[in-house]
Amino acid sequence: MKFQKLLKACSVVWVVSILTVPVCEASKQERERAFYFIDNLVTVNITMDPQQWNGLLADQPKGGVCNFNYDEEKEGPRYQWRTAQSMTISGTQAPTQTLTVSNIEIRKKSFCGSFSTTKPSLKIKMKGDASKAAKKAIGVDNLIFNNSQQDGDYIRQCSGYFINALAGLPHPLCNVAKVMVNGQPVGNSVFINLEAFKKPYVKRNFDGNTKGNLYELIAGQDLVPTTDTDFFGFKGYSSDSSRRDLERVIAVLAMGDIGALGQLVDLEQFTRFWAMEILQREGDGYTSNTNNTYVYNDLDLTIPINQQENRVNLKFAMWGNDQILKDSGLGIYHKGKVAAVLYNDPASLAKLKARLLSYAQDLFAQDSLKVKVFPYMDRLAAQFNTLQAGLVTPAAVSQIKSILSDTSAELNNLLNQ
Repeated sequence: MKFQKLLKACSVVWVVSILTVPVCEASKQERERAFYFIDNLVTVNITMDPQQWNGLLADQPKGGVCNFNYDEEKEGPRYQWRTAQSMTISGTQAPTQTLTVSNIEIRKKSFCGSFSTTKPSLKIKMKGDASKAAKKAIGVDNLIFNNSQQDGDYIRQCSGYFINALAGLPHPLCNVAKVMVNGQPVGNSVFINLEAFKKPYVKRNFDGNTKGNLYELIAGQDLVPTTDTDFFGFKGYSSDSSRRDLERVIAVLAMGDIGALGQLVDLEQFTRFWAMEILQREGDGYTSNTNNTYVYNDLDLTIPINQQENRVNLKFAMWGNDQILKDSGLGIYHKGKVAAVLYNDPASLAKLKARLLSYAQDLFAQDSLKVKVFPYMDRLAAQFNTLQAGLVTPAAVSQIKSILSDTSAELNNLLNQ
């Protein structure tokens, strides 16, 4: 599928009918989809003071590498933002013309498994005129480039998110990028171009609602009384950062009341999320390790929450899935508190098993994999190999396909134990 004609038509609509807000909004979303489309190979070149870039490479996370007890909410960000003079963004399909923006901010991403001083994962944000230009060209003004350090085969992240999309679960858009700084490759220059968990993501995945509360959970954080809720990273988007919604969920989880929990957590959505973590062998997610997860209170929270109110509708989203689809066998994870409570409830566990079987017989069935998932993986591998020949080997792709193909049989064995 080509996007150029769509984007050009959208530009004409913008000029002719500037007051037609729904059309303009649709145009922005389509630009974002075009930018992250799998066949769009992105090239980014950042120009910045060499001393600033060398400083970024050398940056160590505040609190130390792999310190999950460091509280960014109280002690400040792990990394400092640095200024780059300019950045150019081009793509084989989108943006339709090379985008050049000035005065951008850039910082290192990841403080543990993907931490690097030679090829760091990067976060980039654009403000002011740069933000307006970026949204007009590619639909977003925040960029993430993951170094895939924990996935030497490179294709797990995007493949996992693609499977989530097929399952109707929240997922970021994802493709391949070549990243340069001052004309020189960053490491081997090959990165995952990942949609940031910002308003465009929230709007696309939660039926347009950008008035809820978004939180990030990292290793060791869970919805339990011993966790200080101030430790949960509040990412927006309402004006109420009191975390009373999380406190309400924690209190109900401590009682183990499934009926009350269902008034606060979308249990049908959580069960689908839980099943997908299991089937993708996500050993570093919420249900397995209380890590790499966002939770979104999917309500209009423009009015502050009273602690006793049930104005809570938590939904879960996978993040940081670079260690999925490894040959580690299937197991029913239940470390995360929500999963633990449901695991110990026979009716809820039965619903999980039914959902697992449903996915195994549909999404993970051989015909579905061959028609939907495997072609995507092949196209993804081809994009990486365009940047560096032989980077993703046929053997690596075959191994991951084999793991997916064995899922149904392994699940049957697991459930019949």
